[in-house]
Amino acid sequence: MILALVEFPAPGYGSADEALALFERVAPRFQAIPGLRRKYFVSGTTSGGVYEWETRAAAEAYFDLAWQRRMAAKYGAPPTVRYFDVSCLVDNEHGVVQFPPIQESRKELSSMILYGSKLSPWGARCWMQVKAKNLPVERQPAIGGGYKSPEYLALNPIGKIPTLVDGDVVLPESEVICEYLEDKFPTPSMRGAPGAEAAKVRLISRLVDLYLMAPAAKLLVHKQADPMEKAEQAKPEVAKALDYLEHFLGSGPYAATAKLTLADCALLPAIFLVQKVLPLFGVSRPLGDRAKLNAWWSTVQRDPTAAFIKGELEEGYAGFRQRVGWPTKEAERAAAQAAQ
Repeated sequence: MILALVEFPAPGYGSADEALALFERVAPRFQAIPGLRRKYFVSGTTSGGVYEWETRAAAEAYFDLAWQRRMAAKYGAPPTVRYFDVSCLVDNEHGVVQFPPIQESRKELSSMILYGSKLSPWGARCWMQVKAKNLPVERQPAIGGGYKSPEYLALNPIGKIPTLVDGDVVLPESEVICEYLEDKFPTPSMRGAPGAEAAKVRLISRLVDLYLMAPAAKLLVHKQADPMEKAEQAKPEVAKALDYLEHFLGSGPYAATAKLTLADCALLPAIFLVQKVLPLFGVSRPLGDRAKLNAWWSTVQRDPTAAFIKGELEEGYAGFRQRVGWPTKEAERAAAQAAQ
């Protein structure tokens, strides 16, 4: 038996009469859902429900990507779904104590950990896939206080994030992690249809990895240390990578296909970084006149999962600026106005 706790960012269901009218209208819809035993409508500071499912598979089939997007469009933000195995049930109504069998396949999955941070574009790539597919993965900061700590290096001697831990399986490298999760959780697929679509998804991801991320990350490092001559060398590399992406980007609305794929997971954190760093070096319009990239950037931010990840990147970037002592946006605007 599985319990799913679903929460939406909307408080309550209105007045008592409004709530009753809503329940009478929508409750019958849940009677024919395969694998659903009970649903409890709950409300408070948030709204949602507690679902009792026969299996985790039945729950995931219902809370699929299409359902998440419908709910996000309705409530303005993606819902949260948390799963719990029921190992003991005390039923006072019927005077029994039950011990439902724990779903062994899901006990292992609950221990999956992604070590990363909100700012890391490589970690955000994997986390975006996790959120889009609603996977049972928990994100944690690097153990031992950082990714160069002895504890973390014992786990991943490369000393970088992200790292995925799934039982005895330990995987570094964001692309490898994404492919592993796709193999383990093939539906809904984020690889694109076999053939040309899947090749386009891999191509966009590869262009980001090989040509964009390295020079964009260099700009961030050089800005922190202020060796401007090195930064000037990285700027044309970023521009060239953006040109490559502009040429090979799909016709939309997403990076490679008509749906969110692993290509978007790779591209969104990278373009976020470009949008933040290039203006620090005098490039006011980082995407320039690249029509496809500009259209994609405008569209993808309306996707609930992408918007959530971008929000986390914003939080991580703001924290980074504070740690390294960069001026706030308000201070930068005031300085620019004073210079005019």
